[in-house]
Amino acid sequence: MLRQLGAGLIAACVVLVPSTAAQADAISLATGSIDWAQIAVQGVPVYTSQYTIAIGEAARNGTAAAQVRHDLASWSDVSALNLLTDTKGYSEGAANTLLVEARTSADGLVTWQSSATGRVERGAYFTVAGPTDFNLSVPYSFYRELVMDTSVSVYPFVSLWLAEVDGSSYTTLASRSFIFDKANVSGTWTDAGVITFETDVSLVSSKAYTYNVVLFAASSASKAAPVPEPATLLLVGGGLLAFRLRRARGR
Repeated sequence: MLRQLGAGLIAACVVLVPSTAAQADAISLATGSIDWAQIAVQGVPVYTSQYTIAIGEAARNGTAAAQVRHDLASWSDVSALNLLTDTKGYSEGAANTLLVEARTSADGLVTWQSSATGRVERGAYFTVAGPTDFNLSVPYSFYRELVMDTSVSVYPFVSLWLAEVDGSSYTTLASRSFIFDKANVSGTWTDAGVITFETDVSLVSSKAYTYNVVLFAASSASKAAPVPEPATLLLVGGGLLAFRLRRARGR
């Protein structure tokens, strides 16, 4: 009787163990670029200084990797990469191109949460030879890819800013942010065009000014870690019962 009971319980355990079918990961990717070679500035600025700042960040399972940041007092090449296993935050400011990438994924086993950002900032301080309006045209492109399983998101944008400079203080004259679709929908998505940044303020030769262009991308992915199934506990119980049956037969 005991032997039949033990065999039946072990068979039940085998039936109750869930299958280990592969599950899709949560994946999020956002990339962006600005064609700096095609950027157009109307107002004939006389540059006094220029700068590029690139920043990359990545975090996995609640642990952030150190932020990587590069600053240059020019428009030369600069890059920042923060690669942490399945997470990547990257930015680059080359002479003719600005690039950003934020890539994350989560499998719910080794990685259950990841986040990344890429940010590149470019700007200049300048004066003008005479009264003029200030117009800035910025060609851009973005790519987004989402594989949904539990939670993923992307957040790409371009922001533009113009200010008057007086010593160490700044007076904002105009600003604009161009935020792209970040709806959590599986699939791929692209967008490209030109942002035109116009101001109603006339610049004058007796003052100093600065403008700034920021290209940014962020992504995140999360997937809950697996919870032990009740069938696992039943298997353990079945193993203990089998052990007791062997001991009973040996008496």
